[in-house]
Amino acid sequence: MGDNHERDGQGEKLPRAARNPNGSTAPLRADVLAVLGVLKIATYKQLHALVAADEYRDHHRVEHVAEAVRDLEKHKLVDVRGATSPSGRRPATKASPDTGGAAKPKPGGPGAQKIVGLTPLGLAAAAEALGDDRDMGGHARGAGLTGAPHAMLVNELIITAVTGTTTHGAPPRTDTRQAPPRRALPAGPLPGGIEAWATEMPHTITGKYNVIPDAVVRLPELGIPVAFLELDRGTMTDIRKVAGKLDNYKRYFDRSVHVGGQERLEVEVRYNAPEPAYGYSPRRSVRPPVLFGLDQGTKGSRPRYSPESL
Repeated sequence: MGDNHERDGQGEKLPRAARNPNGSTAPLRADVLAVLGVLKIATYKQLHALVAADEYRDHHRVEHVAEAVRDLEKHKLVDVRGATSPSGRRPATKASPDTGGAAKPKPGGPGAQKIVGLTPLGLAAAAEALGDDRDMGGHARGAGLTGAPHAMLVNELIITAVTGTTTHGAPPRTDTRQAPPRRALPAGPLPGGIEAWATEMPHTITGKYNVIPDAVVRLPELGIPVAFLELDRGTMTDIRKVAGKLDNYKRYFDRSVHVGGQERLEVEVRYNAPEPAYGYSPRRSVRPPVLFGLDQGTKGSRPRYSPESL
């Protein structure tokens, strides 16, 4: 108590102000690490949406989250991965044979937001911040260099599930009487907080093949040990390819392992599903749900699909 110093990696005692020159607090840095441990990459606004709670939302602003990120970057736990690509705010690049002749918007420009992610050292620190002995998966190396539109939309879906809103504001409601108070952070439609989610988690089908969901969520409050999220931004023009992902999930869900002399489904063992009371048979087991999110996507600066076509 009363010690206003911390030690650096060489054991040298330094003033806390020198260790964190941007003035962030230790609890806020831990919260940022925990959120990044789930999302892997995110913008400052997305981090703030999940770090801020209603009782101190006015105290921790986006600027405070940015300060915490800069201090974590100084400790080599976080790095900047690039910038988002605001739709319709930057001219498309010239078409090239590498892109199949299609012109793609360039990341950055007016309205773009920085994308930050965990370093390998930061992934270990995030595991400590989450504190639940989970499999952390990968740290999304290389993601963010092209704007990461897919990952950014996955983040928004998770934010909506946890908080009931997005970084773009509350979702439209048909009944205005159901709208939450403006200054309160509403509860999301799914139980559990950000710690119930995970991304970048490979699930082994065979020794060579994995299925990697866009996100995984534990829902024990609903009697569902785990659910898997798949997002399509309209990039797969043939719906059969989207549905074809279910074949890989079925192969994973049918994978069994032997635990204590008993055969059980690997997904049940991994996600702590309760054992059946009257015997066990993989054929009688209920497979986890796979949730599909379909987005109209963009082509150039215009929507790829209309809501009707989706």
